[in-house]
Amino acid sequence: MKLWITGSGEVTPASGEAFKSARIACEDNREPRLVHPEYPLREGFGSKKTRWLDRASLFWINAVRECLKEIPDGRKSEVGQVLGSTWGPTKPSVELEEAIYHGGFQSMPPAVFPNSVGNAPAGHAALLLGIKGPVIAVSAKESAGIAAIVEACRLVSSGRLKDCIAGAADHLDDFLIRVLSSLRGKGAAPPGEGAYALMVTGAEDRPSDSTVQVSGWTTLSTPTPPHKFPDPPGPLMDDVLDRLLRQSGWRREDVDLVTIPGDTNDLRSNCCPWLESRLPKCEVLEFQHELGACGASWVGAVSRAAKRIERGESSKVILISLSTGGSAAGLALLSPDKV
Repeated sequence: MKLWITGSGEVTPASGEAFKSARIACEDNREPRLVHPEYPLREGFGSKKTRWLDRASLFWINAVRECLKEIPDGRKSEVGQVLGSTWGPTKPSVELEEAIYHGGFQSMPPAVFPNSVGNAPAGHAALLLGIKGPVIAVSAKESAGIAAIVEACRLVSSGRLKDCIAGAADHLDDFLIRVLSSLRGKGAAPPGEGAYALMVTGAEDRPSDSTVQVSGWTTLSTPTPPHKFPDPPGPLMDDVLDRLLRQSGWRREDVDLVTIPGDTNDLRSNCCPWLESRLPKCEVLEFQHELGACGASWVGAVSRAAKRIERGESSKVILISLSTGGSAAGLALLSPDKV
């Protein structure tokens, strides 16, 4: 069975025509990439149904709703979800733990508890949008978005699902921005927030609504301290690249577009020599300055690569993400015209 991307949805710092000016105004600095606070996240759902939801959940629900637009009603009910988690607990989780810490378990508000679990955003999407497939959460930090797509590919290729929405959602508050700035150092790509979702569909023949084929996918890891990227990153990236090339049947010289991690200056400076030696003729797809450096934005990178393929600007694309702690995830995307 072949795997295809058949839909996408995004809530980004540039979502909607009315909010593009906010992104353009900050393109030349290192400010965090934030979804505009006036973006209508509750539109179409009603305030009562969404009154308990944090912004990460609202981001994800809107991205999933957009992703489902082209899916026939008869298929929507059995769609699965794989949600990647980047920064850790959602804001409701932190607030709940803080209340328990200060006041004991008796102080825990029961109505807030369902929002504190890791896959709460995907669970709420299932309830509000009427999709009944399995809901899975993947915690992979900066690699969360690609790792979620990889997990969706495994589920669909094994026959457990025909359609699966995969992606990630991230929300930045002031505290988290301060923590990330201190961990990642000066000159790092700005952190970002938002939600990005893709529909992975299994079919032997190309579906009419597909934009790209997923011809390779993998996750790997190497022992690394919790808040450090693999140093040097080359050996792990070599393993990911070799596995993707074997799966897809490509040679290195076949690849014409690549996306590599550049979350920090040190990581980018270490990845550039690797790229020059392994894929010297590839164009690099830049996305982190616009979308921000977070696990969710890597799904945005997949969407942008798919659009490049759809426009005929690229045909064989490799994406490799790394996370602090030493995990890596990779995808190989192929133009349907080259299948």
